[in-house]
Amino acid sequence: MDAEGSSSRALAGAGAGAGYGWVQQPPWKPNWRVDYCYSSCSRGSSSYTSTPGSKQSLEYIKCLLQEFSVANGDVSVLESWLSEIMGVRRQIGAVDDASATSLLYLAGSWIRALTGITESVRNMFVTDMLGNILEEERPSHINSARFAETCISKMLPFVDALVVAPCFRETITTSSSEIVLVGDGAPAAPAEKLRPLIGVREAVSRASQDIRLSCCSTSSEEAKRITDEMAHLLLTKEAKLDEAIWNAMEEVRTRLLSSWWGSQACHGSSDIHKATRAIVSYICLLSNHCPTLHQIVDQAAQLREYAPKIDNISPLTSLMMETVSCLEEKLAENSRSFTDPSLGFLFLVNNSYFIWQQLYPTTSALESQLSNLTRKIDNYIETYLQMSWAPVLSCLYNSTPLCLGRIYSSPAKFESEFQKTYAAQKLWKVPDPKLRRRLRVAVTEKVVSSFTKYLEYNNISPLRITPQDLMDMLQELFEG
Repeated sequence: MDAEGSSSRALAGAGAGAGYGWVQQPPWKPNWRVDYCYSSCSRGSSSYTSTPGSKQSLEYIKCLLQEFSVANGDVSVLESWLSEIMGVRRQIGAVDDASATSLLYLAGSWIRALTGITESVRNMFVTDMLGNILEEERPSHINSARFAETCISKMLPFVDALVVAPCFRETITTSSSEIVLVGDGAPAAPAEKLRPLIGVREAVSRASQDIRLSCCSTSSEEAKRITDEMAHLLLTKEAKLDEAIWNAMEEVRTRLLSSWWGSQACHGSSDIHKATRAIVSYICLLSNHCPTLHQIVDQAAQLREYAPKIDNISPLTSLMMETVSCLEEKLAENSRSFTDPSLGFLFLVNNSYFIWQQLYPTTSALESQLSNLTRKIDNYIETYLQMSWAPVLSCLYNSTPLCLGRIYSSPAKFESEFQKTYAAQKLWKVPDPKLRRRLRVAVTEKVVSSFTKYLEYNNISPLRITPQDLMDMLQELFEG
């Protein structure tokens, strides 16, 4: 039976719906894979967000509840809608190479449906308890509880399918972020799987609370029994999701220490390492879901599955700080594999700045650690300047004897070394515009000021390159 048509016919012939405050059946049937979606912003934060149609989707569920009550608990009135929700679950379990995008959207659809069911039932019980409706207009508590029981029992297999969801084997690049998926050690895999796991876990937790609230506000023993069993079942699934989330977090730690770190030196790139992006995204995810993950990591610590290395802070904060420290260590180790040490330090500057830029505005728990990172970035920049440009400037002076108080030097050699260094570093990459400007200013101040002082002190004119030429050329550095 078509749920939309059946709901419309039932509401057209029943006055109880209007008295209870339900709106009339909307003229369309929601698309659960579109009305609730997942968003990921450039700073790594993420959330499940509702589209304009989601409020209408809630009204659709309310109408289904009302119809179910009018039909005295006839499950057939829900068949069409439940088939669609079951279809969402089957897509997760049956498609071996499902993309992470599909998983995120399907999880969002499922969350929207579960939230609509439990909110509708909870609101019905609470409204009834407050006595805002007439006795004859009240849906049966038992039918309302059975509505939730029927829907939730059909939906919960999705949790089992999500927990054991297969690996993902594709890379998706968007204008704001890159999603690297599971398979062959791809670095963002566990973090990307964590997103829907956490979203579903939080939805199950909210549903459990709504169901328990409904149980407390009814005088029907049968309704209490049904809601109590549902709450217990939801808690069981919540525990299963907690275990899956912790396992994914453990996988991140394991890969951070080993398989994500291939040498980038062979590519000669100072760009941000793919593992840096993945781990920063992971840390942002932990920070954005602190209440949920505090419980999970605390439990892991109590069970001795995780031993925090930092005292006097929460296990979750310790885990995040340890992850950042480990990332810094891995970056320093990777930088030493560059054949050109200057490029290695520029690699450290880029990656360290990216970590600070992404985490500082949103992760207050790491504030002191990120403050230390800013000092490290300053030191990396200074070391880069010394290693890259001090040898160029040394060409302006030599060890020949003084004549009339002046130092003999070689402007021609300076120009030659400058051209060589400039040509190489023009191709080096600094992706962030603000950092790129900062480095250009630092190089310009060091090189141009020294060259100008040299010309003035020796009262000579440049051979081919003027200080203004140097300034213009240095503005082309780090374009990649």
